[in-house]
Amino acid sequence: MNHPAKPILHFYKTIKNPFSVPVMALEEIMAEKIRAITYTKHPRHLYDIQYLHHQGVSINPDMVKTKIKSVYDEDFDLDKLKERLPEKAKDWMTALRSLLPTPLPSFDDVSKEVFEVITDAMK
Repeated sequence: MNHPAKPILHFYKTIKNPFSVPVMALEEIMAEKIRAITYTKHPRHLYDIQYLHHQGVSINPDMVKTKIKSVYDEDFDLDKLKERLPEKAKDWMTALRSLLPTPLPSFDDVSKEVFEVITDAMK
C-alpha cells in the first residue's frame, strides 16, 4: 500500500529542518484493525474500529480481504471474526482502562456494534 508522507509538527529547538514521515490512510488503519480483531486477542483494536467508524472512516472490503490474504494466505471469514470476539472480553477493562477516559463503554455494546458494522460492509 502507498503511504504518503505527512509533515511532523514539533516544537523541539534542536530539530532545525521540517520533516515528514510515511503514514497509513485511515481506511487502511481500519482494514488493519479488522485483521487484528480476527487474528489477535487484543481488545483495543475493537475499540479502535468503533472509534474510527464514529469518525466517519469507512471499511474498504477489498482492502480488508487483501490484508488478510497477504498476511495469512486466507480469505476473510466473518464466522472466524465472530468466533474470536468473545475472547477479548476478558481483558477489556484492564487493557483499556489506562488508555481511555472513564467510564469505559461496555464490551458487549462495542462488540455488537462493531460486528454489525463489519457485517454490513463486508457483504
